[in-house]
Amino acid sequence: MDYSNNESIAVATPLEEVHQGGSFCFKNFLTPQQHLNLLKERGLGFSDNDEETRFVKLIEAVGYYHLSQYFRHFYQPNSKNFKPNTSANSIITTYQQNERLRLLLIASLLKLELKFKTLLTEQLITTTQDIYWCYDNAFENLALVATATRKHNDKYTEQATRLFLQQYPNHTQLPAWAVMQSQDFGTLCGLLKHPKTPRKIWLPIIQELGFPKNYSPKTLYPVFNALRYLRNICVHQGKLVGENLRISPPLWVDTDPKEAQKVSNTIAWIQHLLQSVTERDSFNQEFNEIKTMLRSSSPPSCWIGG
Repeated sequence: MDYSNNESIAVATPLEEVHQGGSFCFKNFLTPQQHLNLLKERGLGFSDNDEETRFVKLIEAVGYYHLSQYFRHFYQPNSKNFKPNTSANSIITTYQQNERLRLLLIASLLKLELKFKTLLTEQLITTTQDIYWCYDNAFENLALVATATRKHNDKYTEQATRLFLQQYPNHTQLPAWAVMQSQDFGTLCGLLKHPKTPRKIWLPIIQELGFPKNYSPKTLYPVFNALRYLRNICVHQGKLVGENLRISPPLWVDTDPKEAQKVSNTIAWIQHLLQSVTERDSFNQEFNEIKTMLRSSSPPSCWIGG
């Protein structure tokens, strides 16, 4: 085979693997420019060469199959052909607004996570009167200490733990505030429903975060678990627009069941919780700008929760 001519090389995208005799052969690999030509054949419109260049650069930056998640909102029913008059700029705008929303949510969710972590640490120490409560065997299944007590020269040790061990190398145990700073959001959420977590710690936390007084850890867990899930999607560059991310009933007892499934309600929780950590005005303003832009450039099915 003459490899000097790239067009003669037949390889495949991972989605088109063909298993043959214990090994994989690949076919129909497309370069960014070839993907562009394919999309043109399917009816995607480009206003000029500059728009084509922008689209190719976006494919090169994020990958065709990552970007193709946004195509389905612009397809004709039961087809991979685009609806008439679909422009590449609409897809670019939708992707850019998804990125803008993702970064906005990351910033807000990290603030909420840090606030929750700090409140939880303070209330557990105050309630137990023990700065080493994390060593209680009752919490063994959460591995609170195991992940935090690696040697300080371990490159994977969380910063708060590493700094404490560097400053106090003779300590045989870590205080709860150092241990808790090394925990991920999922572990913190696990404390909400852990049977050995003192129940009386939750009332001050519930009040501080602005929840109704009749809320309980059982009520809070779905909220924080949904926020944890949303945080992970944002951190891992996931798609938010057009997805039904949700906090499930019974939290939404006064809400229409269909509306309760939408990510906009999850964001309503973020807006509510932000009251305890920051001013909400900037979040609300930017979120509304993203909504306006998406609604002007995208089909209804591409809006958040659609």
